[in-house]
Amino acid sequence: MLRPRNIHDMRWTARLALLGLLLLAAAAAGEARAECSPGQQQEADLAYNSAFQFINAGQWEQAVPRLLSTLEICPDHIPSLNALGRAYKELGKYAEAKLIYEKLIAARGQDAEAGDYANLGTILTYLKNYKDARVAFVKAQSIAPDDCGVLFNLGILNMAVEDYRHSVSTFEELLDKCENVKERALPKLAEACRKAADKEKKIGNSERAEQYLVKYRQYSGEAGGSTAYDRVKVLMKNRQFAEAVPLLEKLVAEDPERPAFLLSLARCQDALDRKDEACLSYEKYLAVKPEDERTTADLIMTFAEAGQCQKGIAKAQEAETHFLSKGRKYLAKIYYAWGMALECGTQYADAKEMFAKAMTAGDPQWVEPARQQVQRQEEFLQLEAAKRRRAAQGG
Repeated sequence: MLRPRNIHDMRWTARLALLGLLLLAAAAAGEARAECSPGQQQEADLAYNSAFQFINAGQWEQAVPRLLSTLEICPDHIPSLNALGRAYKELGKYAEAKLIYEKLIAARGQDAEAGDYANLGTILTYLKNYKDARVAFVKAQSIAPDDCGVLFNLGILNMAVEDYRHSVSTFEELLDKCENVKERALPKLAEACRKAADKEKKIGNSERAEQYLVKYRQYSGEAGGSTAYDRVKVLMKNRQFAEAVPLLEKLVAEDPERPAFLLSLARCQDALDRKDEACLSYEKYLAVKPEDERTTADLIMTFAEAGQCQKGIAKAQEAETHFLSKGRKYLAKIYYAWGMALECGTQYADAKEMFAKAMTAGDPQWVEPARQQVQRQEEFLQLEAAKRRRAAQGG
C-alpha cells in the first residue's frame, strides 16, 4: 500500500484496513463469505446515496470516505466497491484500487462482469504487472468475447509479455470484429508480426518466422486499404453466401488457423444448407478457439441438422463438462442444441428434459424457444404413445 501523504490519506488507509478485517472475518465464518443481510443492504444503499453526488461530480476526494463508511456497513455492497475502485484509480492510488477491484470480483462471484476484470487489468497495467493484467483481460474476454476495448488491450498485453503469437491472433480477431479500430490496430498488428518473426527465427523456427514476415508485409501495406476479407464481410451482410464461399476457401488455404476465416466459411456453408461441410469447418474453428461456447452450440445444432445425431449428443456431453465452470447461463444455448441432437435421435423424453434445462439456465434469449421445444417434445411423446396403443390394439 502507498505511504499516506496527508491526514486524509491516513484516515482512508485506516478505513481500508478495517474493511479488509471485516472481509476476512466474514470469510472466516465459512468457506464462502456470507452475503450482507437485507437490512445491511438497505442501510448501505442509503449511505451510498450520500456519496453519489460526489461520484457524479467527479469529486473523488470527498467520495472516498463516504464509500468506505458504506462498506463498513456492508463489505459486499457492489455499487460502493465499484465506485471506490474508480475513485482510487482517478486519484492515482493504484495499489488501493487493485485491492478494491479484487474484492468487487470476489463479491460478485460467478456474476462478475467483463468490466470488472477489465478495470482490474487496467490497474495492474498501471502497476506494470503485465502478466496478471493479461490474465484479467483474458477473463474479461471470456465473458465479452466481442468487446473491442478488451481485445485491443489484450493484444497489447500479449505483446508486453512477449507472447507474440497470441498478440497477432488477438489483433487479427480485433480487426475481424471491430471495423472502427482498424486504423489503430493495424500498426500494432504489424509490429506484433515483426516481433513474432524475430522470436521464431531466434528459436530456429524459420518456416513460422517466414509466415509472420508475410503477415508483417501484408498488414504494413494495408493501412487505409481494403482486403479480400472486407469483400467477404460485405457479401455476407448482403446474404450472398455462395459468392463468399470461394473467397473464404482461398483465404483459409492461405491462412488455415485464422479463426474469422474458418468461422465465416462455416456460417456460409451452414446458410447454404451444406451441413456436412459446415460441421467440418466449425470443428476446425473450434480447434483454434476451443473456449467459444456459442459456436460449440452451433456445431451441435449443425450435427443435428445434418442427421449426425450421435456426434451431436457426444459433443454436447463433452461441452457441458468443459464449460460448466463458467456457470449455467453460459450453457443455455448448449442445452438447447443438445435437445436438438436428442430429438434428431428420436430421444424425445431426454430432449424434453434438456430443453427444460435450457429454459431455466438463466439466459433470457433461450427461454421462449426452449419453452416451445418442450411443448414440441411433449407432442412427439403423445404421438408415440398413440402409436403404441394402436399397435397393441392390432390396428
